Parts: sequence; structure tokens; C-alpha cells
Amino acid sequence: AFRERRPAVSVGITNIVSNLAPLSDSSDDARATAAMDIRMNRIFLEPLYRGGYGDDVVEVFGAHGLTGDETESGLVRPGDPALIAVPTDFAGINHYTNTLIQHDPSAPFNEVRMVQVEPAPTTFGWSDTPHALRDVLLRVRNEFTELPIYVTENGAAFFDYPTPDGEVRDPERVHYLDGYTRAVADAVAAGADVRGYFAWSFLDNFEWSHGFSKRFGLVYVDYPTQRRIPKQSAYWYRDFIAQHTTGRTA
Repeated sequence: AFRERRPAVSVGITNIVSNLAPLSDSSDDARATAAMDIRMNRIFLEPLYRGGYGDDVVEVFGAHGLTGDETESGLVRPGDPALIAVPTDFAGINHYTNTLIQHDPSAPFNEVRMVQVEPAPTTFGWSDTPHALRDVLLRVRNEFTELPIYVTENGAAFFDYPTPDGEVRDPERVHYLDGYTRAVADAVAAGADVRGYFAWSFLDNFEWSHGFSKRFGLVYVDYPTQRRIPKQSAYWYRDFIAQHTTGRTA
């Protein structure tokens, strides 16, 4: 429908892609990791870029009615795979978490416990491990598609607040962005065709069930007054972009 109205535009789909690894060398953790990779990543990437679901994906979601066949009454109707896999112009990747997976029969969600890789300094308890983004970008490039890639969301929430002098200093976010943008450069050097990176987010925003309690923005928003204060990270990001625009790199 987009192409019918604007034939010249580039059209793509974004997926959240998490980096997962077993917590230990046990076979139970390895199987749990493979199953969680199916639930979190492959269930979306495979039909989009391969035109269908692998047998192990069907096995994991069989209890929910997923089969490898297209049927009039099933979850996958005739024509669905071809429609889902219509060629796109780029692959969008949102990435936030680097997670270790442990098989735990007492865990309420699929007998799996998810452990964030340290360091995990954000207010969500998510990791600051830039290599995970590099690994995700290379995985998408090597396993799923050679399309140009855009990192459409990547960022971190911290306890941001204005100081008495009216500034918002967030060195943790500066550290995060510096590491993750360098990870993108590492992925490009290793062969990933990454065309763009978008920090999440420009402004502090409403964060789903967490409301206004999680601040991802480069710009601080005082919600009662709507005053906006660029954070230390906003100035760092401005200078970072200027360096690359003029051909200078840090």
C-alpha cells in the first residue's frame, strides 16, 4: 500500500532482536536458550526473510496452533507466508538487551530465568554491553538478510534529574552511546551493511506500563511544566554527529 502511493520510498520492517546465550554449559540451559531465541527472535525474522517457519519453530509454537502448513482454519492461512515475505528495502533492528538464559523449572514463564549480563546499570536493569549489538547486526546479516540495516532504536534509561544549576548530567548514557555506536562501527568493519543508527530517544517519553518513570531521552522533560533541558548526552551526540559529518572520527 505504501508503494502504491509513494513508489520511490524505501519500505522496511523493524524487529526487536535480543542477544541470548546460555548461563552455563549445561544442555538444559542450551535447550532453553534455543527455545527462547525462537520465541524472541526467530518467530519474527524467519517468516519475514525466509518465507516460513522452521520445523523447530513450529514445534515450540505447536501448542498455540502453529503448523508448517497453510490451512483455511489455521494460524497460517493460504498466502500468508508469501505476503509476510514480500521483499523490503531495509531491515530495521531495535536492540536493548544482552541476556543469559537459565533453565529453571520453578520459573513461571516457560521454565526459563532470564539474567542480564553485567554491567547492568540502567533503571530497567538492562546491560551495557556494546558487543551484543555488534553480534546482533552480524547475525541478522549472516543468517537472515543482506539488506541494508538501520538500528532504529538503541538506548538506555537512567535516573536523570536537573542539578541546582539547571543542567542534566548523564555520564552513564554518554558511556552507553559511545560504546554502542562503536559497536555499530565494528559490525560495519566485519561486513554488516549498516546505513543508520537512531538513539532512543530524543525526549523523555511515556514508557508503556512504566509510565513516565523511565527516562530514555537525550532531552530531559519536566512533565508538569513541559520544560525541555538538553542533557549532557544530547551535547555529546551532537558533537559525535558533527565529527562524522565532517569526516572526522573520534
